Amino acid sequence: FHRLVFLSRKYAHIEMADFDELLDRSIPPWYVSDETCGQRPSPPIPFSLVFVVIFTTGDVEGEQYRSVLRGHTGAQGAWLRRFGASELRWVFATVGSEGALFHRILQESDQHRDMILLPGGDSGQLSTRHMLHVLSTLRDFQFRWLIVTKQDVFVNMDRLPLILEHEEPADGKVLGSWTEISFPTRTSPTWWLDPHFFAVSRDVFAFLSSAAVSSRLDSGSDDFGHATSMADGINSWLRSFSVTRVPLEGMRTASLNPNSVTVHPVSPAMMHELSVS
Repeated sequence: FHRLVFLSRKYAHIEMADFDELLDRSIPPWYVSDETCGQRPSPPIPFSLVFVVIFTTGDVEGEQYRSVLRGHTGAQGAWLRRFGASELRWVFATVGSEGALFHRILQESDQHRDMILLPGGDSGQLSTRHMLHVLSTLRDFQFRWLIVTKQDVFVNMDRLPLILEHEEPADGKVLGSWTEISFPTRTSPTWWLDPHFFAVSRDVFAFLSSAAVSSRLDSGSDDFGHATSMADGINSWLRSFSVTRVPLEGMRTASLNPNSVTVHPVSPAMMHELSVS
């Protein structure tokens, strides 16, 4: 049947309207190729509504955060585990360490199979290269929203699903803490996205992760924040393309309250306490 669907009209997977239409017809979008009547390879894992990338460090503290978030410390209410696999899946993007810690990370990765290992050494500094590596790794994964966050961020899962539902249809949207910054040398203000937590709709992810675009983002141009911090790179990319900025209230609150989206920063112990409360 997917051949007939293709022949009736050419679908573009990067377009949310086409993606949603196929889902409404109970047709997996990856069954309809962009360029041929043939079937595209199925995604590495089943479809989920939300896919979460958590950047973690390759030290002992990073290991503690991952243990809490997986629910291994008795914190069965960890925000990553509040929903089933069809609603939410995750991966830990971990900057590798050296020596004994590196071998522990390899063992942890083999055991849980929920980690992407990033080069970087003990400094743990995140760069645009790290973000591009994650985007390319997830290129064939299928989801409606991609959430990017860091290990010391607790996410209020009582609020987040309501926010994502409210932002449907998810066309070209980037949700997060947006700040307007003015420069004397520029005629229009610049928007800055706080990288501690943000969500992008699938079409934005598909565009940034496509081979043609990601290769240009990694071309060495200073315009795209090459070899700089991940925050600089992300904001350079988003300024270069047309996206709908959706500011979220209740970001980076000091304690959990009904209006919180994120509590940040939190220690592993505080993450555990928030997860069992």
